[in-house]
Amino acid sequence: MTKPQSIVFAHSNGFTGKTYQYFLEQFESQNLTYIEKFGTGKYTNFTKWEELVPQLIEHIEHHHQEPIIGIGHSLGAAVLFFTAQQRPDLFSKILIIEPPIFSIWKRIIYKFFTVIGQADKYSPAGKSAKRRAIFPSRTVAYEALRNKGIFKRFDEKCFQDYIKYGFVDTENSVELDFSKELETKFFQRPPFSVSKKKFEMPVHFLYSKYFKTLTKQDIKWWKRNFSYFNFHEIDGGHMFPLEKPEETASFLKSLF
Repeated sequence: MTKPQSIVFAHSNGFTGKTYQYFLEQFESQNLTYIEKFGTGKYTNFTKWEELVPQLIEHIEHHHQEPIIGIGHSLGAAVLFFTAQQRPDLFSKILIIEPPIFSIWKRIIYKFFTVIGQADKYSPAGKSAKRRAIFPSRTVAYEALRNKGIFKRFDEKCFQDYIKYGFVDTENSVELDFSKELETKFFQRPPFSVSKKKFEMPVHFLYSKYFKTLTKQDIKWWKRNFSYFNFHEIDGGHMFPLEKPEETASFLKSLF
């Protein structure tokens, strides 16, 4: 019998680990754990994404005794990227999905707007800060969100997981578990500098063929600076693990 793989999953901004429940169930024969929520507990006062590396290291060392396969999506992919550079001994392989680390010129421009206090106009932070966070019930939340924005393309089971696990009950309503304040804070602090230190483990980089979050210029930057990565273009949007959970998980497992 094949020994189960040890896997750690790192979530995207605005989504807790538990909201990926159906997607993660596709790895049920593996020894998989996940980060529940970045930027909480003793890591609340982060000033940049790189400062969440210790949170991921702590999770890996607590739950796994051997090098793991790291899978990260969006924010989680970026934190996984930085962690694998700092602690390559923790990983046998990493699979990073749409990490929002952009080409150098885009980072320079965004940093300029950040310095002058106008960054929210040019990033998802402005929209995130205004999103609705409280609903009378999960039923109302479902009806309000199902056909809006990124949720339009979600697999039905994944969207139901988001409604079930993405909200917490209050006295008379339900409220986002991943607060819009935390989500906005992440959007306001994207990586401005990136080390090109060579990775010591195999790296698979998955990106959307629609080039919405990562543009063609961003992908060219990645391929030019990390040419030894294994690049895979995927037919899906930025959230394709939750749009096509079974298909995505099957492809990821083929890379193990």
